Amino acid sequence: TATTNKKPTSTTVTTVKGKKYKKTVNNVKVTAYCACRSCNGYWSTGYSSQTASGFTLKNNSSYANKYCAATPSVGNLGDTVTFKAKGKVYTVKIVDRLGSSYGNRIDLFVPNHSNCYKFGVQYGTSVKVYR
Repeated sequence: TATTNKKPTSTTVTTVKGKKYKKTVNNVKVTAYCACRSCNGYWSTGYSSQTASGFTLKNNSSYANKYCAATPSVGNLGDTVTFKAKGKVYTVKIVDRLGSSYGNRIDLFVPNHSNCYKFGVQYGTSVKVYR
């Protein structure tokens, strides 16, 4: 949830989870992935997957909808992003990297492969980035 903090200079700074607003990226394609081998190939054990930041994601609900992979044009490892997809607002941390050839893209981590299909592909999403 976003909060607004007032500085003595009366400049308004929006923060999410203690991070300051950095930018908004428009027309982002949002997809979903899980830790299975179909989604992660070599990097997956079938139950868990190692991310570019060294974090291990596991196929269970405690990791779902909290983490994502993103292209460099969207944000950096460790940034927090917020976006609306399928009628829900997501606030997630970037822990994995997608190649820059993907354009503006986020891959949301979900608990299993069937949830990837349920999430589908969301086009034209506006994403707010916090660092």
